[in-house]
Amino acid sequence: MVATLKAERTSHAALLASAHTALNHGLWIAAGVLSRVALESHLKYLCKSHRCEPEKRRATARDFLGRLYNQHHVTKAWQRALKTALKTGDNCAHNEPVTWQEIQYAISTAGEFIETNELAPWWADVFPRDFG
Repeated sequence: MVATLKAERTSHAALLASAHTALNHGLWIAAGVLSRVALESHLKYLCKSHRCEPEKRRATARDFLGRLYNQHHVTKAWQRALKTALKTGDNCAHNEPVTWQEIQYAISTAGEFIETNELAPWWADVFPRDFG
């Protein structure tokens, strides 16, 4: 379990590093989409590790974020910031107009969220209802 958590966190960080590289090379759209993928993947894994996955069959990033907020794993401030970052990623994916500053904000917000929001501890699978 611990190795899985570390691998997930590393893959999210790698996606964000790719987003930074893409942005620095002028590939705005790719950078925005990569930041959204990293954020959505992290939200999904947080839901899984906290056992609060949405019941929808095809849940979106906003569904994962909503569940985390409703279960008090994400604050209102984070929810607002992440919704803005996700919207920027959506705009990139659908070829809507975005600015460099919006993409930079999305990347930095996703990075800060991933760094400051740890996944469930190793013992979450051992004592799933006693802790967390």
